[in-house]
Amino acid sequence: MLTMKKCRVCCLVLISVLLALGSSSVASAQAFRNPPQDAKAAGMGNAFTARADNASAVYYNPAGIAFLDSPLSTTANLSMIDPKYRNTTENFRTTDQEFWIPDGFIATNLLNKYLSFGYGAFSEFGLSNAYDKTSPAAPLGFFNSLKTMDNRFAWALKPPKPVDWGSIGGGFDLVYGESESKSAIDWGALTTGVPNGQAGRSKLLVGGHGFGWNLGGLLKMKRMHSLGLTFASQVDLNEHGHAKLTGVPPSFAPVPELSFPAQSKFVLPARITGGYNFKPFDWFQMGFDVTWLKFSKFKRIAVNIEDPSGFMPERVIDFNFHDSWVYSLGGEIGPFKGFSIRSGWCHIQTPVPTSTFNTMIPDSDRNVATMGLGYKYKNLSLDVTYAAVVMSPRKVTNDVGFPFTSVNGRWTGFTNQVMMGASYAL
Repeated sequence: MLTMKKCRVCCLVLISVLLALGSSSVASAQAFRNPPQDAKAAGMGNAFTARADNASAVYYNPAGIAFLDSPLSTTANLSMIDPKYRNTTENFRTTDQEFWIPDGFIATNLLNKYLSFGYGAFSEFGLSNAYDKTSPAAPLGFFNSLKTMDNRFAWALKPPKPVDWGSIGGGFDLVYGESESKSAIDWGALTTGVPNGQAGRSKLLVGGHGFGWNLGGLLKMKRMHSLGLTFASQVDLNEHGHAKLTGVPPSFAPVPELSFPAQSKFVLPARITGGYNFKPFDWFQMGFDVTWLKFSKFKRIAVNIEDPSGFMPERVIDFNFHDSWVYSLGGEIGPFKGFSIRSGWCHIQTPVPTSTFNTMIPDSDRNVATMGLGYKYKNLSLDVTYAAVVMSPRKVTNDVGFPFTSVNGRWTGFTNQVMMGASYAL
């Protein structure tokens, strides 16, 4: 029975997720795109578009919330990620870091059984890496971070019989993003090309909002076959903040620290995902997803620094990404006495070309293997998934950082991810 107490519990869970998202760090799995948003979906290699059978459908396919069995459903997840990148030629790497990423979703059809509404708070995009301040990466950035928080408001419509086998959904996104970069400056190398040990630091911190929209469709043909299709629009983050220089020698400026207003634009790519789910038995199902991401819109980051003296000019970082694909395959056996076992695989194409490869986004093609376990007791479902993310070795030869440093060499990477989730249906 649906009670006000149960509703308050669901809302408190979601509020806790929102508070955690406000201070969470993030790590990238594809350029600056984050890992899966739900432990159950992750266990199937993220092949979830045509299944979408818990509240995380708000993210995976908004049309799926129309098929949820409960009048009110919530899902909350917590991911632990420890990405590692290494240049084996020059023998430098990212420092050891662990990141915790929460998310939460809620969906309901309390107002009308044919019309459902949902809300999700998650972080689809982000990156964070750090290097030793004396490493070759330091002049380009010994610390780089992008944090995003997506507030998605979704709806879904499912018509009555005899056409209740399909649904459509959509919504809009309010996204907040914050970018931060710290780099080392050798003032001698900057002026004469010869390092002289006069070390300084630069820091950029900007943040802002962007808006987007999304659409989804879901067809459940009989019991065995389901088809899903989703679209999420590009989001432009217009960010404002400050650029700061510290350790400025007297020969450059009368004060050792300078700070000026700064602004930049960060483009989050549009994506299209198609999925198929096959369920021949109540105890077995498998899914397959294909995702296309329009990363080609991410060409550069131009930081406009409002310095009337011209001492800190506009900073432009070229990326020239290309569009990329993600292929996901996964399956589930169960439930048997409440337990389900899941496994999946995912291949992620990098959008990063060799010509602009840098230490901010040291990306390559990746293969992901996942194993997951689920347990359901009455209205409560618990899920846990482990993912091993293997970055294909990549040989890089370009002129990024010249003449101050170089990123050339052989790059490798590996990421461990553990994701835990809980869903409750009233």
